[in-house]
Amino acid sequence: MNSDPRLLLLLDLLIKSTVVLSLALLAARLWRGASAANRHLIWLAAYAILLLAPLTVLIPPRWSWQPVAAFAPPVVLAAPLPASAQALETPAVSSPSSATEPAATTAAASASPRVSAWPAWLVPLNGLLLVWLAGATALLVRLVAGAAQLGWWRRRSTRLDDARAHALCRRIAADFRLTRTVELRSLASCRVPMTWGTLRPVVLLPADVATWPEPRLALVLRHELGHIARHDCLARLLASVATALYWPNPLAWLGARALRLAQEQACDDLVLAAGAPAEDYALELVAAVRRLRGPHPAGPAVAMAEPSTLEKRVDGIVAASRDRRPAAGRTFAVVLAVVALAAAIFALVQVRNAKSSQELWDEKDPYGYSDAAATKAALSDPATDTSVQVAIEVVIVKVRQDTFEFKELAQYGSAAGTGDTQWIGRMDVPAALRALAQKPGFEVVGKPAMTVTSGRVAFIAAAQEMRYPRDYTATGEPKDFETRRTGFEIKARPRVMKADRTIKLDVSPTCTWFEGFVRYGEKNFQPVFNVLEFNTWVTMPDGATLVMGGMQIKKSAAETLTRLGLEKVFKASPESTDTRQVLIFITARIVKADSPAGGGAR
Repeated sequence: MNSDPRLLLLLDLLIKSTVVLSLALLAARLWRGASAANRHLIWLAAYAILLLAPLTVLIPPRWSWQPVAAFAPPVVLAAPLPASAQALETPAVSSPSSATEPAATTAAASASPRVSAWPAWLVPLNGLLLVWLAGATALLVRLVAGAAQLGWWRRRSTRLDDARAHALCRRIAADFRLTRTVELRSLASCRVPMTWGTLRPVVLLPADVATWPEPRLALVLRHELGHIARHDCLARLLASVATALYWPNPLAWLGARALRLAQEQACDDLVLAAGAPAEDYALELVAAVRRLRGPHPAGPAVAMAEPSTLEKRVDGIVAASRDRRPAAGRTFAVVLAVVALAAAIFALVQVRNAKSSQELWDEKDPYGYSDAAATKAALSDPATDTSVQVAIEVVIVKVRQDTFEFKELAQYGSAAGTGDTQWIGRMDVPAALRALAQKPGFEVVGKPAMTVTSGRVAFIAAAQEMRYPRDYTATGEPKDFETRRTGFEIKARPRVMKADRTIKLDVSPTCTWFEGFVRYGEKNFQPVFNVLEFNTWVTMPDGATLVMGGMQIKKSAAETLTRLGLEKVFKASPESTDTRQVLIFITARIVKADSPAGGGAR
């Protein structure tokens, strides 16, 4: 199966969340003596980084890792050419299977751009993708439902008509330098004070608040207004969203609980710093938990007391040596710097490739075979089926020009199109090759095979890199050497049409050979190369064969090839006076991307 970018993104986020939350947990443990406000900043920074991590996908990474190789770049089949020619040669063609003997297998294994299957350990993740998304959606829906429930409680509640409470609220808000208007409301079914809202904060109190003694009312209001001054409701909302997105990671839940505890303890420190007796305040929290029934905190609401955090809060309240200082300005600066640095690192390092290896090859191809624009157009064409692969079998033969005519191919198959140098249709290729083998001068140059994704480029080359001097010194010594590839090359791009399952094949064969040196002046020599090339678009049924001709190797080229030691490829000799024609048989078959044949050579 193909790699799913969404699954790679989730894998990327899971790894990064584990790293961030582990570092936050380690920092909190190492800095266990820090105040609750500083510990809260550690977890808040961690969740801020987690929320920024999905946005880093918009920035191309400088380094990436992908657990599958999307495409192997085209590679030269064999070099140098004389050795590869010996490996590719086959004395006789006797059966269909001979077209895929070891030489073809070696060529396909080294040059086939293909889609690889997921490693076995990653296969279950494809099924977990929907589970992950379903869990995140359910948690986000629950969060939205909790926010809606808070709105319903506000509508059911009544505005608190208690001058004493409002006076205390204004005085405490002034102590916290709180400029936002705080709305005090009461609800009969409310048993524990709670607050929510960032721009329009609400403090919800039990209906019997009017009977409370002033010290108790002051404790409660200072705690709830402390949450408002610290923007704890917004921080809890962000942590809840992050937990929903990263819910499969148990560290996300552990960190959210640590963040809530640090919030409550930081507000406890604000109450105690105002001079409240620690014992009275601890008893008030215990009594609030005992009364806890009816509406519980929903969504981003923050309650004064919760059973899950009560024990640690009481321990912190009665601890005399505890650090109760609020977070300093330089601590905020350090946290912001850490968040920015982590976001930058996450943008640069991603568990997915911004560009596939095929695209990287298109950019860095040293041989000039890149065609990134055409590849992008083919893959984005809705008429092209890119979920399948095409197995391509190629047979390159040489036969004497005066002993062969294209019309002879008609007896070996059913033609869909013919021409002077081209034949398309279903063909018994082994039978045609057996017949051609009886003609004078017949030789098999090579029989490679490969599997390529529909829309991608396959490239085969049986070539040699020839180095020659561009210039000479005054004494006649060569200098400024340059490299030129000589030999036989084919570039093919098959596209499977979704409508009728036909194969549109763009094929470009090229034959390049060194002709000799031309002398300039007295000592300077420059090489002369002959190049035969053409390009054709054909539409062929699945399993059909395209036969191309028209490439001729004449006597002068044969003599040069012999001098270069390449006569084993073309079987040429200086005495040969005939003209050889190169015939290329290309058979294309559709295979499934996840089938055994789809992953390698045939």
